[in-house]
Amino acid sequence: MDVASAISAFVPVYGTAISAGTGLTSSLTNFGADLFDKSVSLGGAFKNLGTNVAMDAVGLIPGFGTAGKAGKVAKTLVKYVPRIVTALSAANALSPESRASWAKLASNESLTVKDW
Repeated sequence: MDVASAISAFVPVYGTAISAGTGLTSSLTNFGADLFDKSVSLGGAFKNLGTNVAMDAVGLIPGFGTAGKAGKVAKTLVKYVPRIVTALSAANALSPESRASWAKLASNESLTVKDW
């Protein structure tokens, strides 16, 4: 929703209002997710909500809107980067090329540069 909020900031005439509405909805959704996330304390959830709403408020200022949204998107991405990296690593380990290399290692066959 943060990306939609940033994009809607460029809509002529009503873009700022649309961006603020989608940004606030995103902030409330993230707050709900933080409340159910055991790794986020209640104080941390309220701190995140305050930060997100402050960035939404900055988004109401024409010209600063996309800067506030970019910060919000980056803040959200930082939370998910470890999960994304893990998923991509697992996908790479399961690729046909990786499986062929592991099969060669298991059979004591020597690996070549092409195997890596």
